[in-house]
Amino acid sequence: RGGRVAQVKKPTPVGAQRRRSERTLEEFAPVFLKRYAKLENKPSEYDSKESKLRVHLVPEFGDLPLSQITSGRIADYVSDLVDEGEIKPKTINNILTVLNVCLKMAVKWRELDAEPAIPWLEAEYDEHDFKFLDFDAAAALLEAADEPLWGEMILVAVKTGLRLGELRALRPQDVDLKRKVLHVRKGAYKATVGTPKTKSSKREVPLTDSAIKALKRRLRLKHSLVFCNQDGSMLTKEQCKWPLWRACDRAGIERKGWHLLRHTFASHLAMRGRTLKE
Repeated sequence: RGGRVAQVKKPTPVGAQRRRSERTLEEFAPVFLKRYAKLENKPSEYDSKESKLRVHLVPEFGDLPLSQITSGRIADYVSDLVDEGEIKPKTINNILTVLNVCLKMAVKWRELDAEPAIPWLEAEYDEHDFKFLDFDAAAALLEAADEPLWGEMILVAVKTGLRLGELRALRPQDVDLKRKVLHVRKGAYKATVGTPKTKSSKREVPLTDSAIKALKRRLRLKHSLVFCNQDGSMLTKEQCKWPLWRACDRAGIERKGWHLLRHTFASHLAMRGRTLKE
């Protein structure tokens, strides 16, 4: 109105927006955890990413701007880890996976122009990771369990293949004795109960006669959880370790974690002629 022409501010070029912050990985890591890992991942996966960033990636790349984390620098890091020989190739790949996702998100959020190529390692098959109990060893383990709770919990693990977190979170309403099936709907991580590890982990598992007997004994106690403390509270992961190890010692079996029982379940099915997909 006074004869002055309005000045229109020109938009900042996209490339300039992307490079505006030059955050270091140490500065970007909390952003990644808050914006991505906390929203997209289960608590166990969040903790895993946080740990790999804190223990491995930030000490190595933390002071570098994201744009300076190049394929060459990553390759040097991987080469050093291989030379040291203290971390297995599979674990190195797991660390690289977190870095890869972190940098992908940096590109998506315009903190970085392009993500570098990741030098993945060939992770060899490790027989140690896939051990299981044969039929005799599994029977000996069940015989060696020192309390009804642990004997019943170990038996159900061997006969259903449930993860420890799924056993800890199992509720009476998840057990259908009439149809002889168990519904896996929940999983526990530390003291938190949520959905199972993955979407495909929600499943229906047929029950054997021995598993049905064990579950009937547990259901008579009228707790809100099938496997729990006497006061009905949820078992902790630490509580579950020692009873299994005591049973292993008594049965003359190498001490292993609860995942051994999941491998055992799958292996017994395969030995009885079930397909790999089943």
